[in-house]
Amino acid sequence: MLKYLIVLLCLLPTIEAINVLNLKKCEHDNHSIMEFYVCKVHQYEKYYFEDAAGINQITIIPNRLYSNHAHLTAYSTEDKLYIGKKLYKNTEWFRFKESLSI
Repeated sequence: MLKYLIVLLCLLPTIEAINVLNLKKCEHDNHSIMEFYVCKVHQYEKYYFEDAAGINQITIIPNRLYSNHAHLTAYSTEDKLYIGKKLYKNTEWFRFKESLSI
């Protein structure tokens, strides 16, 4: 019994928290033909949400595009996550990313 308790206590520090995003509480934004949910996030934290391609789990890394089932579905800055309300072409995502860098 003591052996199992020691193993359990050793595993506890490895358990990570995952934040679930409620898209209803996120802001809405538009860019050209693209529509987004814009959620406040923290760098290097894990987030779980549903996008246009299904359920997604990501770790926030600034200035990164995220895919789900081979479709680009989201983009993060240092403190915001832009989640597409529907599926968009990759070229539209790249244009959007470039427009925020200017």
